[in-house]
Amino acid sequence: MSMPPDKDHPLSASCLCGDVAVTLLDGPRSMLHCACRDCQRTTGAGHLPIIMMRARDIRIDGETHTHAITADSGAVTTRHFCPRCGSHILGISSRAPDVVSVPAGLFAGQSDWFAARSVIFARSLNHWDMIDPAIPRHDTYRR
Repeated sequence: MSMPPDKDHPLSASCLCGDVAVTLLDGPRSMLHCACRDCQRTTGAGHLPIIMMRARDIRIDGETHTHAITADSGAVTTRHFCPRCGSHILGISSRAPDVVSVPAGLFAGQSDWFAARSVIFARSLNHWDMIDPAIPRHDTYRR
């Protein structure tokens, strides 16, 4: 089983083409599933498994392009992606600019330590998206 990153054991991954590398320099602040419609469109799936990190605890090597959207809440989410292969690298919300959300799937093969503690925007969950029903659910952002 892989171990979560910490200050002594950073964890690195890259996009599909290898042009952008991501290194988690410390442990996550939170882990969750987001089922908002924007995350569904971003992933092409029912939800996005997210590793929440302090911005200072992540290093990005390589150029990313961005796309910003305004959510129903009024918050602006800026997603960074690889300009060559399109891999989703991270997201930043205007609600908390010192925190970044990193897709857990970016660390495929070394992310079995990921354990979502909640589901946000559960009001948008699809019946076919099989998330463990024991995980606490919130219709919008966690309070």
